Amino acid sequence: MRKKTRDLLHEKYNLAITEASDILEVIENLYKLLSATSNSDVSASDLSQFESFLRGLYASKMIRRQTYQLSNLVVALVITIMHISIWLNSTQNMHMLADINGRRKALETELEKLWEKENSIIHDRFGIRTIVSNSNSVEENNTLLFEMSNHVIDILTQQNRKLRDEFLSWLFITKGLDSLDIQKIEFVLNLPFRVDLDLHKDYVSNPKPSTYQSLHWVISLESFSEILPGAELELQFRTHDMHENTTVGPASKYSQERRIDTKGVFCVEDFSKVKIKGFYSYDSEETDTPAIHFARKIIYRTVSPTQVYLS
Repeated sequence: MRKKTRDLLHEKYNLAITEASDILEVIENLYKLLSATSNSDVSASDLSQFESFLRGLYASKMIRRQTYQLSNLVVALVITIMHISIWLNSTQNMHMLADINGRRKALETELEKLWEKENSIIHDRFGIRTIVSNSNSVEENNTLLFEMSNHVIDILTQQNRKLRDEFLSWLFITKGLDSLDIQKIEFVLNLPFRVDLDLHKDYVSNPKPSTYQSLHWVISLESFSEILPGAELELQFRTHDMHENTTVGPASKYSQERRIDTKGVFCVEDFSKVKIKGFYSYDSEETDTPAIHFARKIIYRTVSPTQVYLS
């Protein structure tokens, strides 16, 4: 990205955020401001990517209008994955210890990614990450990871109806499960989810150059779904060691270096001009409740071989 384009995006972002009262208005304002920009305001070498970014921004605007419904879906999916994990521990002796959390991508991270992606299409605005923390060997944990993720995908997308029926049978006969959780699970399993195999990434067997490892699946609701047709979510599965490498290890450093092109572009210059409630600084998640800079944690659950913690 050339300086001329960087300065334009930075200026328009700050104007968009100071005129907004919530996160959706930031996107709507930014799209309106950039759509009115003439080609001469953008560096010639950035024009193609600028047009792609605008298309991605429009998609972001439409999808984020469904934030409430998508957040509820994430909650129901996390509860479903949690119970699938409990079922696997109970019936297949997997002895799995796992953290499962759902989140919404931070706005500024999304804008950076929209610019960086060649086609400005992203599939992980809303996502669920499962972290397996068993004290096994690397090989044993990797095997557990693959087995668990395959079971989750097969059940959610109804690719293995026998497996799905076995899980549901267990769900209905097991005592002590929360009746509201069961309702959410039934709701999820009646949704027409599909998995896009072209978007499936096995970074466990084939790590990124940064050493990043994780299993990525993108599931979406069919276009004929009565609920959120076309909605996409990314499911990630990784071990605790893989997660540490991503957050504080070499993979984390590589990711920060790779984003040097957009670093500082989508950031607030003067917080005294920001009117969005709950967004006061970049200090911590507590000063950014709308998830402008920090990802928004929607739900968190932990599963152990002997106990389930509901946080």
